[in-house]
Amino acid sequence: MLRATDDCTTVLARVIDANVCIDILNQLSDTAECPVNLAAIKMEEKVIRSASQPVARAILNQVVPTLIKVCCLRMICNLEQ
Repeated sequence: MLRATDDCTTVLARVIDANVCIDILNQLSDTAECPVNLAAIKMEEKVIRSASQPVARAILNQVVPTLIKVCCLRMICNLEQ
């Protein structure tokens, strides 16, 4: 089942326009709870890997602030536990 899910996300990352996909995934990364936000981050990586270099650079400028925020929130949550 995990393999089928992984294959599906890879196809979606290649078929859907990168900017549209990143807009949706970035919102999920920012607002959703774990494990949904982690799945969104994983798919963001696939979108970036399949994009051309100019598109990937533009996407990174949009995604990195959210990734930093999510990582910091995870560290804070782990410290509180």
